[in-house]
Amino acid sequence: MTKNSLFNTPFEVALRLLVLMDKYGEPASINLLTSLDLLCTYGKSYGITNTNLHGDNSYCFNEVSSRLSFVTGAIKYLVTHDYAKVHTDKGFRYSISSSGLLLLDTLESQYIEDYEKEATVVIECVKDKTEFEINKFINEKSKTLGGSTNE
Repeated sequence: MTKNSLFNTPFEVALRLLVLMDKYGEPASINLLTSLDLLCTYGKSYGITNTNLHGDNSYCFNEVSSRLSFVTGAIKYLVTHDYAKVHTDKGFRYSISSSGLLLLDTLESQYIEDYEKEATVVIECVKDKTEFEINKFINEKSKTLGGSTNE
């Protein structure tokens, strides 16, 4: 099992998304959740936090496309298990449900605590940016620091 697959199992991605949706506080698209998750797990590489939760590596800048498929699968799981709600007023956006909040309250692990800290910093950093601006930031950093993206 590679480090990438260890950290990106469907259940683990779903738990990270619960944290993100809780911290973000408003419905978010799959693309936005994917971008925020990338910044939370590789915040140091993007110059936002002091830590890369998934370790220091040069591949983090090329994960955007693959991460989108992980996040899409995790969202499907969360919605079908009533841990997330779907909002269709401005396209498809998702938020944590009351069941998701209950599940989140039962989680106790150092990784979840660390991810919550990273999410708080990342969301504070991007709170005044649009989804487009966040994606542009990721793409520019990826091209500058790590090569090219598949976007």
